[in-house]
Amino acid sequence: MLPRAIYEVLPSGYLSAGTGSMLLLEPWLAHVGGALLFCMGALVWVMRSNYRRFDKYKKSFARKSKAIPEPVYEFIPFLYLASSVLVLNLTFNTPALIVAALAGCRGLVLLYKRAQYRNRGLSPAN
Repeated sequence: MLPRAIYEVLPSGYLSAGTGSMLLLEPWLAHVGGALLFCMGALVWVMRSNYRRFDKYKKSFARKSKAIPEPVYEFIPFLYLASSVLVLNLTFNTPALIVAALAGCRGLVLLYKRAQYRNRGLSPAN
């Protein structure tokens, strides 16, 4: 069994290792491996977050807008982060850096807001 300190950091480590692999390594196989690590980190994060929810919406999460299915909704912050990494990987000019920074910040803010709402029992609002 893993110590608690290591166990808690694993999803962040998967996300970081996947991002680093996609941005820093050259072969296409490194990009595929990085994308898989990133996806597994996001999956583990969402699974832990859903299991540890304390808010009253744990079983029946009633959003005002049901245009986005629940599984897709859970991964929106990670889609922002992945799009930021993808933009940085494809091109490296000033407008691309601005778009990547905005997408990355939006993803991090959403993750922070969800953690805050789920731990305190407030209703989520994006």
